[in-house]
Amino acid sequence: MVGGLVDNEKTVERIQLEEDACKSFQGKEGKMIYQQGGIYHIFNRGCDRRKIFMGDDNYRFFLRKVRLLKDKYGIDVIAYCLMPNHFHLLVKQNSDSPISKWIQKVLSGYVQAFNKQNDRKGTLFESSTKPRLINKDEYLNNIIHYIHLNPVKASLVENPEEWQYSSYKYWISENESSFVSLKQRKEIFISKQNYLNSFNEYFESKSWINDEL
Repeated sequence: MVGGLVDNEKTVERIQLEEDACKSFQGKEGKMIYQQGGIYHIFNRGCDRRKIFMGDDNYRFFLRKVRLLKDKYGIDVIAYCLMPNHFHLLVKQNSDSPISKWIQKVLSGYVQAFNKQNDRKGTLFESSTKPRLINKDEYLNNIIHYIHLNPVKASLVENPEEWQYSSYKYWISENESSFVSLKQRKEIFISKQNYLNSFNEYFESKSWINDEL
């Protein structure tokens, strides 16, 4: 019984942490105000949870759009994972240009190409994409791990390094990358070993199995 009580308390604390961490600053009319230096979690899925990536060329085209536009809009990519019917991006806004303009450009270009390839019209995503501001270090760490464990959670692979459409491969390397910022990786976890220690702790906690971050 005591163990159950502790688990419940931890669950309440975690939920509160996630709610606090995901609060984005808003204006008087409820409009999102994006911050220079802010870190945002961006998520969206296909309408009716349908696939948004039909094959390797789709995954690669989406990542190419992210890579080509990030410098133009002053974006650092911290982590990402593309799944058959949804995606996660964790990014930092380095300029005054709101991150919403960048993701809108990425997605509009992808949807146009996807519709042309598949001879379809209309929307592809479930809803408008709304970046969520992350302002708690503990939640930031967990969301990076959660993003990288998405393919494992979905039983697509047994180990995160087996999924080629995520940033996990960059995080277990200390090499510079033109895609996923080494500077941001070191600011968050200092070293590869620190990241792996934190990742293993999160993995062994099993909380990622039920988390919906």
